[in-house]
Amino acid sequence: MNVALFFTYDVSLSEWDRLKIIDREMKFYTDITKDDSDISFTLVTYGNQDDLKYENKYKNIRIIPLYSLKKRPVNKYIRLIDSLFLPFRIKKYLNDVDILKTNQLLGSWVPIVLKRILNKPLIIRTGYDLFSFSLRQKKNLFKLLFYYLLTQLAIITSSVYLVSSREDMNFLKKYFYWNNNNKLQIRQNWISAEENSNFLDREKKSILTVGRLEKQKNLYCLLYTSPSPRD
Repeated sequence: MNVALFFTYDVSLSEWDRLKIIDREMKFYTDITKDDSDISFTLVTYGNQDDLKYENKYKNIRIIPLYSLKKRPVNKYIRLIDSLFLPFRIKKYLNDVDILKTNQLLGSWVPIVLKRILNKPLIIRTGYDLFSFSLRQKKNLFKLLFYYLLTQLAIITSSVYLVSSREDMNFLKKYFYWNNNNKLQIRQNWISAEENSNFLDREKKSILTVGRLEKQKNLYCLLYTSPSPRD
């Protein structure tokens, strides 16, 4: 079985490497291909020829960098419009694919169009709900409308739509139209604890948090609810 994984819009393997997260992000796929030779992945990235060098590092993983097939537009608006035509440019490279999958809504229009062209099942997974977060962040009306319509399109066209929490599931059921409620499923976010599995060997009065310095991470709430040093 060959699964085509479509990267988040404008993200490449080279970018993952630059951010020092490539091994962590690829571990899931390398573990699967290592244990089951019948499963392979095709990674569709927004990189250029530089992304092809990673094919030698990962077994049973094929890489299709979109901008190795055409020049990457410099202007961000032209690049967004140009991405609408990418499915027609790469369809001939995906005839052997069995499943289309993406882990983000941004860029999901590429596999959505390919689902119609190739007549393959499409799995969409979101680690967070793009539209509800945009509401909280008070994004401009154009972005809110775009994210709403994109979410609705993804819901209607996907074969399976995975969310990470019950809260996201309830929000989507309340504000969006569902042509099949059974396609909505929960797959929680996770981390690998292989290197830090001894939870008994911990500091009793210390808190470690890992994440971006963003308001949405509720860091102030974490500080206010932390135990007092005198406890």
